[in-house]
Amino acid sequence: MLQFKDIMTREMVYYDKEYKDECAEFCKARNINYLPAIHNPKLAFQYSRQDNRFEQFSIKPGQQVLPNENIFKSGIADKFGNHEILFVIDAGHLYGVVHFSDYNRSIVYEEIYNKLFMLERGLIYLVTEYGGKTVGELEDHLKTRPENRSPNPEELLNRHDFSKRKTNLIDVMEFSTNIDLLRIRNINKINNLRNKIAHSKDLIAKMDYQSGLLKYNYQAFENLVEGKISLEIAIKQVANRLYFMKASANENFNIRASNVYEEAFGRS
Repeated sequence: MLQFKDIMTREMVYYDKEYKDECAEFCKARNINYLPAIHNPKLAFQYSRQDNRFEQFSIKPGQQVLPNENIFKSGIADKFGNHEILFVIDAGHLYGVVHFSDYNRSIVYEEIYNKLFMLERGLIYLVTEYGGKTVGELEDHLKTRPENRSPNPEELLNRHDFSKRKTNLIDVMEFSTNIDLLRIRNINKINNLRNKIAHSKDLIAKMDYQSGLLKYNYQAFENLVEGKISLEIAIKQVANRLYFMKASANENFNIRASNVYEEAFGRS
């Protein structure tokens, strides 16, 4: 689980009345409106471009997050919707600040890539172990051209059959749905997230890449959060289905869930 301490900006620029003009230029250059106070961690200053002035305010709980808080926790998109900058505070100490564009950091890419891989691996395990489907049925689903079809279409699927046919996550999710094994929720949101990772696109796009302004698309951030939450739910769906099928097949509901999950998700 990624936490705000993993993506926050630690090296902060503070508002200092001795350098108010420089602080104003900093805010304009980075398209931000808030700076923490240099003298008090409970205070910050909001910059008004229209009036070209800073106004002091107390940092309210709604604009705070904890260093060890999950960056994809429910409701986080609403917090960023109300405040472009959140202050990372614990026990009265200001540790950093975070903007939703900080979700573009490489550590977030790595986390999502690993989760996508985990979901695909678990789904393929579920399909091959409990789906009872053949190579021919997978090829029918993929609409494989006749000249590329297997000479042994009645063989039961194994995990290598998916890699041989260069399937991707959407193929596996849709196949699982079509054979009535497991219906993953929000397939499109997960697939859109997968496509961004696969094509190395910014998770949070800039509003205008030509202008050079550091202004980012909030809707892209909302899509990211929704996609990541959907991805986590999908992994739980796979894990749940695997456990109950394994326990039912063995008529043993004392099987440790961790053993089943390791078998499915831990295989290379």
